[in-house]
Amino acid sequence: MISFEIPPFIQNQLGMIRMVAEQAMRPYSRELDENEHARPEAFVQMTWPFTQEMVKRSLKPLMEQANGTNGSTKPKKEGPDYGMVNFIMMIEQLSWGDAGQYLCLPHPMLGGAAVDSAGTPAPVSYTHLTLPTSDLV
Repeated sequence: MISFEIPPFIQNQLGMIRMVAEQAMRPYSRELDENEHARPEAFVQMTWPFTQEMVKRSLKPLMEQANGTNGSTKPKKEGPDYGMVNFIMMIEQLSWGDAGQYLCLPHPMLGGAAVDSAGTPAPVSYTHLTLPTSDLV
């Protein structure tokens, strides 16, 4: 039988993400809307350490591989994979905070997916772990 219940660990995580949206994003939304081209520096600086750790964890299997593959082989694990559900619900909460600020997150996102799938460890770690500078955005 299919269960549409949100797992408790995702609910806990969503509570923390909602707190970030309420306390770190929403108070600055109006100001950033009025100054359309301003970068949410405080939000980017606050989220950078967490994003960097998250990306490092996702790169760890690729960096540990000694057989020279591109990292596309991943071990199968038992039970359901909640990764995409977790990601979608996180995006929903951060977009509720402010979609514009969410899109400024220092994360590889779509471009990183291409590098992830076809890159070797050196370019992958560079593109995923380097904080973009203000003049590039």
